Amino acid sequence: MSYTSSGPIGIIGLGLIGGSLAKALVRLEIPVCGYDIDSTTQECAKADGINVVDSIDSLIETSDIVIIATPQRMQIQVAEYVAHNCGKELLISDVGSVKRPFQAVSSKYLEKSNIHWVGLHPLAGTEHSGYMNSNPDLFSNAVWAVSLDSQTRIRDYLLISEIIFNLGGKVLPLSPEVHDDSVARISHFPYIVAALVAGLAGESEYARLTLNMAAGSFRDCTRVAASDPDFSVDLSLWNWDNVIGITERAVSILQGLYDPLKYQDTKYLHDFYARGQHIRRMYCFVNCNRSENTISLVDSRIAIKSLLELGRTGNLIIQHIIVDRDYLKVISEINE
Repeated sequence: MSYTSSGPIGIIGLGLIGGSLAKALVRLEIPVCGYDIDSTTQECAKADGINVVDSIDSLIETSDIVIIATPQRMQIQVAEYVAHNCGKELLISDVGSVKRPFQAVSSKYLEKSNIHWVGLHPLAGTEHSGYMNSNPDLFSNAVWAVSLDSQTRIRDYLLISEIIFNLGGKVLPLSPEVHDDSVARISHFPYIVAALVAGLAGESEYARLTLNMAAGSFRDCTRVAASDPDFSVDLSLWNWDNVIGITERAVSILQGLYDPLKYQDTKYLHDFYARGQHIRRMYCFVNCNRSENTISLVDSRIAIKSLLELGRTGNLIIQHIIVDRDYLKVISEINE
């Protein structure tokens, strides 16, 4: 199944993610139009063959799908504007790293039957930002979290998923609540850790000497500390409740290390590091198996529930096959 639509995909915000997405779609010859408030970004995007429009209203008018790729702090305002000012059939999506606020906006506009919603989060990116750092290969083999709830139409999920497959990505269906808890653990709290580790190195009386000694461990642990501080603040505050919970858990674990370090408890320390090693190896997908599941498409809510269960159990979807119109064969990878 390939992506087909009568109108282009509209992208609001042509920074690292939005710009990379626009470039990738242009390369695939999928119609796309973009909007960005920065005039330099507009000219650069035009030079790269992207159809840049002069307003969000123009983008809404010409697009079948609108993807909001602005900074997190602006996404809700933009989503409200798009939903409020759209009088035609439109699928609205976003690429934000926190999904519950986007769901809250979609719930607010349930009475507008012409507006449909599917939240996205491409788990790709770098510590850099801006259109000048965008790259059409950014999403190759990337996992895309696709946020679903009981209001999501299965046809919209399938449409968005086919775009992701065309980009060379994998689909991870999950609820906004599960998404936000998970990213607090693997993304938002690590930004705090990266800044902390960098800061501790800088506190040394011999800071320059210390940094001269820094190699792989410091580089890998602090990579995201090089991000725009405003971006890091957004991650912390838009998902503040989950970040606080993980921070409290981390403080408890660090306090638990005090006595084993002081009294040389080798077994405790070995178990601590062994658990970390085991989980890191799981992340590397050492043993990855394929599976097939068939889902009925007759009832959209039941189909969405089945997809959420696949995501919850660790399936990364790599292909959809429509069978006899009423069934969906889902091909996925799972790390055993």
